[in-house]
Amino acid sequence: VEYMNQQGETVFLNVSLKVLFQRLKIAKQQRPLLAKKSDEELKDFIQNALTGRMPHYSKAKHEFCADELEDRKQIQNSVTSSETLMFYL
Repeated sequence: VEYMNQQGETVFLNVSLKVLFQRLKIAKQQRPLLAKKSDEELKDFIQNALTGRMPHYSKAKHEFCADELEDRKQIQNSVTSSETLMFYL
C-alpha cells in the first residue's frame, strides 16, 4: 500500500461485516473457498480475513463506506460523492 500511496490516490472501500456476509452468502456457490461453509463458518472466515487485511487496507489515503452499493442508483450516488471528494483534494 505504501508504494501505491506514493504513486497516487488510494481508496479503501470499507464494507461492514454484516453487508459483506450478505453479499458473499448470495455468491458463495461461485467461490470455491466459500461454497461449503455454513453461515457461521462464513462469518468467521470473513471476520478473520478482515482482521488480517485491515492493517493494510487502513493505510489507504482515503476510506469510503461501500455498504450502500447494492443498486445502480446507490452506485451512481456514491460515484458522484467520490468525484466531489476527489475534486477538493
